[in-house]
Amino acid sequence: MWTKHFWIDAAERSLKTLAQTLLASGFTDATGILNLDVRAIASVALSAAVLSILSSLVSEGINQRGSASLAPPDPDAKL
Repeated sequence: MWTKHFWIDAAERSLKTLAQTLLASGFTDATGILNLDVRAIASVALSAAVLSILSSLVSEGINQRGSASLAPPDPDAKL
């Protein structure tokens, strides 16, 4: 958690989550694209990004020290 690599990894995950949530919320709003509640969508997306950072913090050190991922660094490695 104290490495630059960890925070770059966590930030990348959080930004991806933010973008995915923004897009998903915008496309699933049944009121139509002109009637989107931008504040509500932004609130949900920012909440998802914060949860992504918290998830990265909890995941740190489980498989690889300094990584925000639960996945092992080697795809063939066993958990």
